Amino acid sequence: MNTSGVGYPLGSDPSEFERLNRQGRILAAATRTILEAGGILPGMRVLDLGSGTGELSFVAAGLVGASGAVIGVGHG
Repeated sequence: MNTSGVGYPLGSDPSEFERLNRQGRILAAATRTILEAGGILPGMRVLDLGSGTGELSFVAAGLVGASGAVIGVGHG
């Protein structure tokens, strides 16, 4: 756990990244539903701020397709 007050509060070790990736995969269908309800369509450009491990960006990329674009910006 990160106690320095800087960065991601749950740390940055590989097990935490795997937990976040697993969580993203589990929630992918719900995330897709929310993005669709928000109006994300093929050909759109999407900016994912604070993208973490990028799981939401991958779902958005599936919605916008090859004619769209997704940019994910995380905090290093």
